[in-house]
Amino acid sequence: MQKLPSYLNLYTRFTLSSLAIIFMIALPLMFGYKESYSRYYADCPMLFTSIFNVLAMGLMIHRNKEWTFPSISLITLALFNMYDFAFIHYTAAIAFFFSATYAMWNDKRVPWFGRVSLCLYCLWFFDLMWFEMTQVILICIFHLVNTFKLMDLKTEKKVLTQARQLNKEEF
Repeated sequence: MQKLPSYLNLYTRFTLSSLAIIFMIALPLMFGYKESYSRYYADCPMLFTSIFNVLAMGLMIHRNKEWTFPSISLITLALFNMYDFAFIHYTAAIAFFFSATYAMWNDKRVPWFGRVSLCLYCLWFFDLMWFEMTQVILICIFHLVNTFKLMDLKTEKKVLTQARQLNKEEF
């Protein structure tokens, strides 16, 4: 059995995934509906860059190789805004969504998230904002589900360890 992440790591994952969902809902509520989330950079450049860099760091703490490329893509997307660096920004956005879908698709614990993500790509052609929102929220829910599974495993492992110690003491 591989080493499970610490409770601090798991609670950090939980917090960052929850914050991402809140931000995805809060930005349109605070600044109004835009064509895409990248357009919020014009309203609040520091907030936009900070939010997406913090979320990218949240992806990095998973220490899973499949989430390294999406997190680097998200950092790139946040650092290179769509107004001054359109090509880099949009390339990073496409790379982020495709690589996140790929990572979810290949996850053996909950592979159906990748399939749902792929089905939601049809939104891209109708409304980019809804596509981005549903994808990011799906990615966050994916990480929340995995975080809860790891917390359960950690608790079960702790209970089993305590039971073994009690059995040793009896004999």
